[in-house]
Amino acid sequence: MKHKKIIISIITLLFVFAFFIFSQKTTATLESEDTFFVLDENGNPQTIDIDTNNSSIRQKTRTVSMFTNQNTVTTYANTSSHIVRFKTVAQLGGDVVTYTEVDTGREGYFNTNMATDAAYISTDSSGNVICKLSGVVMKVPASCVKEIVPYTNEKISYYYVSDGKLLHYFTYINGSSITMASNRVGLQPDYLQSGKKYYSYDGHYFYTSFENMIKDYKNYATQAHDYAVNKDQPYYNYYQYLSLRSKTTFTASQLNKRITSTSSKMYNKAQTFIDTQNTYGINASLMFGIAINESSYGNSNIAQTKNNLFGLNAVDKSPTESANYFSNVDQCIEEFAYEWMSQGYLDGNDYRYRGPHLGDKRSGINVKYASDPYWGEKAASQNYFIENMSQDYQQYTIGISTETILTLYKNTNTSTRIYSSAVNSSGTKAYLYDYPVLILSTQKDSANVNWYKVQSDMPLKTDRSARDVSAKYNYERDCVYTKASLIQIVNDGKKEEPSEPSITNAQIITQLSLKNNNGYLTGFQVGSDVKTLISKINSIAATVTVTIKNATGTQITSSTIATQMTLTLKNGSTTNTYTIVIRGDVNGDGAIKSSDYVRIKNYIMGSVTLNAAGKLAADANNDGSIKSSDYVRIKNYIMSTAKIEQ
Repeated sequence: MKHKKIIISIITLLFVFAFFIFSQKTTATLESEDTFFVLDENGNPQTIDIDTNNSSIRQKTRTVSMFTNQNTVTTYANTSSHIVRFKTVAQLGGDVVTYTEVDTGREGYFNTNMATDAAYISTDSSGNVICKLSGVVMKVPASCVKEIVPYTNEKISYYYVSDGKLLHYFTYINGSSITMASNRVGLQPDYLQSGKKYYSYDGHYFYTSFENMIKDYKNYATQAHDYAVNKDQPYYNYYQYLSLRSKTTFTASQLNKRITSTSSKMYNKAQTFIDTQNTYGINASLMFGIAINESSYGNSNIAQTKNNLFGLNAVDKSPTESANYFSNVDQCIEEFAYEWMSQGYLDGNDYRYRGPHLGDKRSGINVKYASDPYWGEKAASQNYFIENMSQDYQQYTIGISTETILTLYKNTNTSTRIYSSAVNSSGTKAYLYDYPVLILSTQKDSANVNWYKVQSDMPLKTDRSARDVSAKYNYERDCVYTKASLIQIVNDGKKEEPSEPSITNAQIITQLSLKNNNGYLTGFQVGSDVKTLISKINSIAATVTVTIKNATGTQITSSTIATQMTLTLKNGSTTNTYTIVIRGDVNGDGAIKSSDYVRIKNYIMGSVTLNAAGKLAADANNDGSIKSSDYVRIKNYIMSTAKIEQ
């Protein structure tokens, strides 16, 4: 994991090359020990050993040779469309490429053996190569580039649709050759045709012409996609952009069928993944896919000897020695979910945070977790091989932020900011691109503006006022709000009737120690505040939408609770509105003072009228009528010689 440098030994690979050419395959992640794994169309693994240090093998002639003694970058200026070929890991002295994001100044890294081509954009005055790979427009040092060559159809990455499935064909280093493999990305989008080749180095916008793709890429500063076949409808692979803060609907039995070997450390372990999801809030099937890719289905060396399914701390220089040891697999799964994900990659204050999804090198866990640029895609791919995949696919609605930094709020009010999607980084900008949100519902604020209620990336405090990453995740409590106008829906989830709430509005009122009398609520303590009331309700049932309005009908989130305010609880398909009554607060200012008993006197004398809430408030002694004893009770209350029971 992390800088997954390949230090490996090759066996004969000619049969593998033929296997790739004549069948559609998909590939798992690069293992950080001595192998990586190629999957067939059913997602079953094959182990491939690669030797990047054996000079005699490197000198052999393969399909596309790039192993020469040339030390300078060869460029061709006679055509407008070029690709970048990188030096291999061996030629880089065992290192990965460290690049700089052109627009943010942040550093990233990738393994050149796992991605041998990129779209060439330009060369700057210092000789650095500007190119695009895995969604990132990056500045790569010239010392890492083997050559810049004119585009040809041979041995470059592309996308292809077959049998209703979208496949990504990509290049990697196989011995001394560049070889093609493919990965199942997802299902066929409507705008892509079967049997046709498409070019893309971000997986979102597709081109039938390589030359036109380069034209758009050269305008990277404007984010132009004018020549793309889907210029107004970017593609976002569902499982690659599904928040890890979701719940899978796959059963343990369905997941377990992916692991057939009884010697695997993942054998019959699916229930542990699901239990961990329910405890720590990390999607079980997404974790399962990561574990499959990182451990070769539970069969890798560090999985077998260290119970380490996720390549945790298996750094490039000494993967086996440095990898964490766990007393059992269950401990590994739990620590991965809580310590590595919830308190690490999904913590907005952590330098590794790039959003809650698997992603690519532009956003998501992939940015800092793995040097394979297609790691997120490969982990996501595992979900498409699970039995009855359609039951889980698009269970949620996913939206992508149109803002470079999206602000999230406690409710539908911009004065209740909790956190933003800003990246904690040393770059020049804190932008987080392609930031996905999991949309739970749509609500309107007091100005009739649409907001989305979305799943929070991080656990929140009990009152939902701030983040609390040390807490265990609570799916009901840990939700936030953002304006709908800032979100583009890219995967429209399944439309289902609202499920019955786990707690009724009547039960919420009871837990608040309030009394409901035909829609009028009593039991509030004098001087209570609106903010505290909302927090109490959210702590009882986080999925309930709370709206409090003052006597004029204006929605408020802070003030003293007063007679004639209204409280609305939207709970699933049920909505109840109650009118608040504070006994003794006849004029509705939230306090009990002389003006209230004067108002009662005037009511008795017939000089003022009271509405229903005012009459209940004027019955200070709660005997069912309004008379002189009520204003005497208020007078004595003010003098602290009597109480008013609420």
